Amino acid sequence: LMQLNFDILTGFSLWPLQVMTMLGAITFCASVMSLGLLLVAVVIFKIQVSFMTVLILSLVLVTGGLWTCLGVVGEYVGRIYHEVLQRPNYLIKRVVDGESEDPMPLREAK
Repeated sequence: LMQLNFDILTGFSLWPLQVMTMLGAITFCASVMSLGLLLVAVVIFKIQVSFMTVLILSLVLVTGGLWTCLGVVGEYVGRIYHEVLQRPNYLIKRVVDGESEDPMPLREAK
């Protein structure tokens, strides 16, 4: 059942890819703001910052950028996949007013 749920989640929607893109963008923006505040604290207030702090913030910045790029590329691939399936955007269940031009109209299930 877990495999079926995963297939349903990833087979019909781009939602997981969009979540990845948003998570990466949020992480990237947060790390840019943190590095900016750290730079202001070092330049204006003359606070000493450990190398480990700068290293971790730099790694979070790069990771956020990679997540964003991975999400964008994933969305491209997902859209290509949906286009290749050639599914119709919608199906007509029945014609309410007017004649059907199709010689064999759809029949309703009993």
